[in-house]
Amino acid sequence: MACCTELLVGTHDFATFGQPTQGEVTVRTLYRAQLAEVSPGVYHLDLQANGFLRHMVRRLTALLVEVGQGRQTPQEFEARFRAADLSLAGVLAPPQGLILVNVQYLPEKD
Repeated sequence: MACCTELLVGTHDFATFGQPTQGEVTVRTLYRAQLAEVSPGVYHLDLQANGFLRHMVRRLTALLVEVGQGRQTPQEFEARFRAADLSLAGVLAPPQGLILVNVQYLPEKD
């Protein structure tokens, strides 16, 4: 799962994971995607980005869980991600356990 999260960092088309909240652009920049096992079978996924698509985190989490459970290979994960096709996303992870920790806005420029 950790190698899959590394693929996500940078500016990419995240259309596989969600729909834009406004407009049609599905390109986002993920500044940080870090996965840590905090206890056996319990993981902490830290994502920082310039914005998220609708259901992006839940779909991304569900696909990572599939990799962790061996139901999908990292190569299959990457192929689905790179395809930028929402029909390849699969299921949503349940919202329980997903926590929005912080929202940070950059100061407006004059």
